[in-house]
Amino acid sequence: ASTTGQSPDEDATGASVVLVLDRSGSMGSLNTIQTAAKSFVDELKKSSDKSEVSVIWYSGTEGDNPKVTDSGFMEIKTKHTEINNAIGSTGKGSGGTPMGVALQTAKTRLGSAKYNDKYVILFTDGMPGHQPGNDNFNCMVANNAYNAAQKIKKQAVLYTVGYNLSGTLTWEPGHSAESTNSYYHGNYSNGYHTKNTSAPDFLKEYIATEKSGNHEYAYTTSDTTELQKIFKSLAGDVGALYS
Repeated sequence: ASTTGQSPDEDATGASVVLVLDRSGSMGSLNTIQTAAKSFVDELKKSSDKSEVSVIWYSGTEGDNPKVTDSGFMEIKTKHTEINNAIGSTGKGSGGTPMGVALQTAKTRLGSAKYNDKYVILFTDGMPGHQPGNDNFNCMVANNAYNAAQKIKKQAVLYTVGYNLSGTLTWEPGHSAESTNSYYHGNYSNGYHTKNTSAPDFLKEYIATEKSGNHEYAYTTSDTTELQKIFKSLAGDVGALYS
């Protein structure tokens, strides 16, 4: 038995998928996420090789020197090797977690999507982070990520996959996304910040598409095997609609 989203006389179609992958310093070796992301592409190829994938890697310091690369959309059928090369070509993790500019880049990339059905999959191993050892501007990064996510969700399904998440962020939507005054970022004793949010809850409550029935859009794990299973499962969710 199979599930199909196509009429019998209609050619199989596809989806436009943006993989947004964390290469911050806390990631260290990137083999784990590279293997999982490649398994996503391989699985999607089986069910919908007309689908297209863009690979975005992000690290560095948001607002100063973010290191964000975007491969652009490539069709799986004709560019399978190139997509896997884009996943595997980056070096070791380094720098902070500029989640805001990463999602802004994904939002821009969706503008060139071939298909109406669009998906963004954000992978991270931590909170939105300005740079290692300097938390003064983490709220700025969080707000940028939140604002970009709201725009993405108006036109695409946004999944989040958290790996080895820990810690909390003292932040609420609306805290300054632009001010460089440390009074508004990190100086929690002044009473400006009022809510502590755990790393998994930040992704689930503020970034991912809201849960619908039994369908989850925010995933977390600390197990490498489970991480690969999650990515394969997401590929199955996407591909089942188009084959």
